[in-house]
Amino acid sequence: MSPLVVGGKKPDLVIHTAERSASGRALARRFANESPPRIFFRIDGTPVFVVRIPNAGAEIKALTRDHLINFAHALCQPIKKTEQGRVEISLPDRVADRTLAALTSEQLLPIIVGTTIGPILRPNGDVCCTPGFDPETGLFVCDPPTLTLPERPTLEDAKNALRRLRHASRTFAFADAATKNEQFDVGGKKVKTAVVDLDRNPGNDESAFLHAVLTAACRSVLWLAPAFVYRSPSISGSGVGKGMLAKAPSIIAFGEPPQTASLGEKEEFDKGLTALLLRGGHSVLIDNLNNQTLRSVP
Repeated sequence: MSPLVVGGKKPDLVIHTAERSASGRALARRFANESPPRIFFRIDGTPVFVVRIPNAGAEIKALTRDHLINFAHALCQPIKKTEQGRVEISLPDRVADRTLAALTSEQLLPIIVGTTIGPILRPNGDVCCTPGFDPETGLFVCDPPTLTLPERPTLEDAKNALRRLRHASRTFAFADAATKNEQFDVGGKKVKTAVVDLDRNPGNDESAFLHAVLTAACRSVLWLAPAFVYRSPSISGSGVGKGMLAKAPSIIAFGEPPQTASLGEKEEFDKGLTALLLRGGHSVLIDNLNNQTLRSVP
């Protein structure tokens, strides 16, 4: 006897009072077969779902019993059969608990590792701009831009792309940059300022920044990725723009700034950083690491 019966606009889920486990397993299979998937497993095995954020990307939240009940009613209509016939009901808490248990014990859900609003770069060089869950990478893609790329990029294409990328950050005060004067219009006045000379090779500092941008763009296919440190002189470095520069790779690759974590006290910092990582965002900026050493547990 199958507890799923088609009736009305949504399929019925028949709740058998004496067979709550069977009803829970049937609902779990229904979630598992849903395409596109609505709920997922985080890497640690926690059932989760994706919440879209207006004018931004998305974040990952733990799936509670109440969330599951809401999702279940969007997917099907729980009913019970009585002598008077079919009666629509709310999904019982115990059936929701059985569903969560079945999803977990049978590992029925796909694993999600994060969210992104940037296109996904495949290992073979293909670029994926399809919104929704991407099983190959485990990423949930939110409103990525549509890219027009040459089928076979040339060396000249690469040089032009690098120059265009460097042009956007040429006014930053990289410590070892080769510079030249460039005239800008500021409030109707002509102002000369030193900028990076794009006809010269980038210095080490600018190269590190470019590596950060490329790492962000390729992050979806990297199992591990390095962190990048932005430093300025302790006396004259305030207001130089390093915070803006540190946000730039995320804005370029994903169209939005990174999530920000302030250091604070060690225990609070650990909690805050862990919470940000569990949301599944694309990047985290740890701000104001003044006179502090950041290291992982050996």
